[in-house]
Amino acid sequence: MTSQNIGDLERNKFWLTGGVVDSNCRQQFSISCQSPYLYPLSDGPCNGFTFVNKFGRVLNYGTSIVDANDLGTPAVYAWPTSEVTLEAISSSGDDAAAGDGARTIVVQGLGEDWEEVEATITMAGLSASTATTQKFNRIHRAYVATCGTYGSTTAGPNIGNITIRTESAGATHIYVSAATAPTGQSLVSRYTIPANKTGYLTHANFTAAGNKLSDFYLFKRENADTVVAPFSAKRVIETFNGVGSYLARQWHIPIRLPEKTDIWGSVIGAGTASDASVAFDILLANNT
Repeated sequence: MTSQNIGDLERNKFWLTGGVVDSNCRQQFSISCQSPYLYPLSDGPCNGFTFVNKFGRVLNYGTSIVDANDLGTPAVYAWPTSEVTLEAISSSGDDAAAGDGARTIVVQGLGEDWEEVEATITMAGLSASTATTQKFNRIHRAYVATCGTYGSTTAGPNIGNITIRTESAGATHIYVSAATAPTGQSLVSRYTIPANKTGYLTHANFTAAGNKLSDFYLFKRENADTVVAPFSAKRVIETFNGVGSYLARQWHIPIRLPEKTDIWGSVIGAGTASDASVAFDILLANNT
């Protein structure tokens, strides 16, 4: 497909980078993997584009602002200001190399150069695992890669709550929860645009359980690699106040997120024992 205008791109649900050619914003783009439903992007990188879907939840929050981190701990995430190596530990001894639960987990994020990396951790049950050799500046997600039980709805890949933290019992970064229903992966609503890429925020969904009114926030911080003052300030992308059930937001002209931009979802409840979820979609484009 070759498009001559932004309207054509929007109708086909595909947004591309490019400069303004004239006062009518005409810019020619050519992409061989275009389709109305973006099936090619589901298979991986396509002509320099990839798709990111992030979703997280928080349980039992109250009237103080919290991040959409599963288990609600840490309630407000402390973003690393230097690269870290990671270890994992479970609340169950069955999450171990030869156990019935999680045997290995994969952690994905951004490495020392702020490009995408991952590491595989072998679980050691109630003891901390061996630390990763891979260093991380950002931790995006974690999931169980291998386990000792053939899974079902109630028999999950992890038997305990798995904590991924800085090695030597350092700061907690992400969880793989077994609470309520074992999911086999983390549920955190945050992401950082890798180096040499630009992100385009296209959709976001917000859910407040039990019809309890909640205020949702989408935040961003650019230049995440600037770790000495003056820092780039956190800014709100958009707020959604008084959400009592479900709200979906689609940006027909997406929000541009430069490389090394943090984006995350937070919520404030109207009372105690509220549950919420935040999800968003980003189209990543190679800067080159």
